Amino acid sequence: MEPIPKNLGEIFWNLVEKHPQKIGFSYKEKGVWKKITYGEMGKGVKDFAMGLLSLGYQKGEKLAILSENRIEWAITDLAAISISVIDVPIYSTNPPSKIEYILADSEARGIVVSSQEQLEKVLLLQKKKNLLKEIIVMDPLAELPDTTARILSFQEVSQKGIREKDSYEEEFSKRLEAIQPSDLVTLIYTSGTTGEPKGVMMSHRNFVSNILSLAQILPDPEEDEVALSFLPLSHSFERNPGFYCMMYKGVQIAYSESIAKVPENLMEVRPTIMASVPRLYEKFYVKIQNALKNASWFRRKLFSWAFRTGKEYRDLPADKRGFWLALKFSLADRLVFSKIRSRLGGRIKYLASGGAPLSPEIMEFFYIAGLAILQGYGLTEAGPVLTANTPEDFKIGTVGKPVPGVEIQIAEDGEILARGPNIMEGYFKKEKETAEVITDGWLHTGDIGEFDPDGFLKITDRKKNILVTAGGKNIPPQYIENLLKQDPLFEEVVVVGDKRKYLSALIVPNFEALKAWANDQEISFSSNEELVQKDEVKSLFEERIETLSENLASYEKIKKFTLLSHPFSEEGGELTPTLKVRRKIIEEKYKKTIDSMYPKE
Repeated sequence: MEPIPKNLGEIFWNLVEKHPQKIGFSYKEKGVWKKITYGEMGKGVKDFAMGLLSLGYQKGEKLAILSENRIEWAITDLAAISISVIDVPIYSTNPPSKIEYILADSEARGIVVSSQEQLEKVLLLQKKKNLLKEIIVMDPLAELPDTTARILSFQEVSQKGIREKDSYEEEFSKRLEAIQPSDLVTLIYTSGTTGEPKGVMMSHRNFVSNILSLAQILPDPEEDEVALSFLPLSHSFERNPGFYCMMYKGVQIAYSESIAKVPENLMEVRPTIMASVPRLYEKFYVKIQNALKNASWFRRKLFSWAFRTGKEYRDLPADKRGFWLALKFSLADRLVFSKIRSRLGGRIKYLASGGAPLSPEIMEFFYIAGLAILQGYGLTEAGPVLTANTPEDFKIGTVGKPVPGVEIQIAEDGEILARGPNIMEGYFKKEKETAEVITDGWLHTGDIGEFDPDGFLKITDRKKNILVTAGGKNIPPQYIENLLKQDPLFEEVVVVGDKRKYLSALIVPNFEALKAWANDQEISFSSNEELVQKDEVKSLFEERIETLSENLASYEKIKKFTLLSHPFSEEGGELTPTLKVRRKIIEEKYKKTIDSMYPKE
C-alpha cells in the first residue's frame, strides 16, 4: 500500500520517481500539442527551483505568479513548493491597482509573469513603488526594459539552475525533506465580491487533506485519462481539485490555450474529466437551445422525444427499465445524446461544477444526455472542497454530501459551518478578520443551506445576499435568478429589492438570441441600446418572466425590470475572474437605474 503523503512535494516527486515515462501534462505550442512525462516535468521543476536558490530565495519568501494557465505556471508552483518558497498567484485579468495591492500586502520578493502585456503592468508599479527584486518573464523578450528590478527570462533562471546545480543540490534536498504539514504553500487572494482581497494562508496540511478526501470519493482513473484545465490556476477550485488532485490520481492535465479556445481544445484533447464554473455550462445549454429554435420541425420533435425517453429511463432503477424502454433509450442516445456529448469531445466520464450554484434544470439536461455534472461546494478558505456529489452518490439540485474528514453543521440562523484539516491557517496579517470567520475551529462560510433527509446539502444563497423586503419576507435572490437563466434569452440576472416593497431585476439579455428573434419579427434596430428600448422586446421579457415565475409566491415575483444594453464583465468590475456576479458593485454602479424602478410615492 502506498504511504499517505504528508506534503505536496512528496506527491509530485513520488510520481517523478515511480512513473518517469508516464505522460503527466500537455500544452499547445505553435499549433501543436506537446506532451510532457513526469520525468521531464521533474527536470524542468528542479532546474527552475535550483535557479531560484541561486538567486538567493530563502524558505518562506514570497514569489508572485501573474500568468494565464500554462506549463510554466505549474513548473513555478512545483519549484516553489520544493524549496519552501510561498507563491502568490494573481489573476492575469487583474488591473494594475489590484496587482499592486496584492504584491504590497503579500510582501512578495519577486514575480513570474507570462508575457509582455503582464510585464508592462508590473513595470508600471515598479516605477511607482519599487516593490520587487526580480521579475521573471516566461515569454522570450526582444529587449530588456530599464527598471529597478532585475529582469530575467524563465529560461535564464532554469539555465542558471543547471549551471549551478552542484552548489545547490544539497540545499534543494534539505529543503524538500524538511517540509512540514504546517508549512505554508501559498497565499491565495480572494477575488472578493466585496472589499479588498484577503490573502488566504494555505498549508500543505490543508491541501493534502482535501486531496485525500477527494481521492476517496472519485473513481480510480484508467490509463488514458485526461483533464482539460482552463479555469484560472489562481483560483483554488482549479488549483487543488483541478491540478494537485488530478496529479495525485495520475490524470494527464492538458492546458487549454484560453477560455475562448475551449470548444476547439475540447475536440483536440477529447478529455475524460472537466471542471468548470456554472456560467460555461449555462452557455453550452443556451447554445443548444438556440440551435433547436432554428432547427426543423422534425429535429425539434426528435429532440423532445429523446429527452422524454431519457428522463423516463434515467428516473427508473436499472431493474425496472424493461426491454422496450432500453431499446428506445439506445435509439435516443444514438440519434441525439451522442451528438451532444461529441461537442465536448465525446469521451467525458464526468464533469465537475463549483464556484456558484447551477440550476437543477440544466444539471438534469446534462444528466439525461449522459453527462453527469458533479456539483460540489467549497470556499478558498476550505482548500476548497467541503461537499461533493460523486458518480455513485449524487442528487440533482444539491451540492452533495460532506467529503471524508470534513464536518458540516448548520447554525441556528441557517449558516453553514465547516470544520476539518482542510480549513485555512488564517488570513495573512489579518488576525481580526480570521477570528471573525473561524471560531472554535469552525469556519463560518457566510452561506445559508440545509441538509435534505438523505444527507445531501442544499445551498440557499450567500447570507449577505438574502433580501428582506419591506414586508419582512426573506428572499434568496440566486434561486430566482437561476430560474430565469434557464431561458436562452437571459444572459445574466441580478434581483434587487432589499428593504423595498417588491422585487425588481437588472437583466442582461443574450444578445445573440435576442437579435435572432428581432430579425425573425422584422424589428429594425441599429444598436443594442435601441433594441432593449423596443416595446416588443420589453413585452417579450415580461411574458418570459411571467411564465418562468408561475410557481413562485407573489412576493418572490419580479414586478419591474430593466434591460441593460451591454454584458457584465470583469473589466467593468461586475464579475469576478470566475464569472461570479459582484452584487455590491453592481448595486452601486446601477444605483440610478435601480432607484428608477422604485418611484417615490
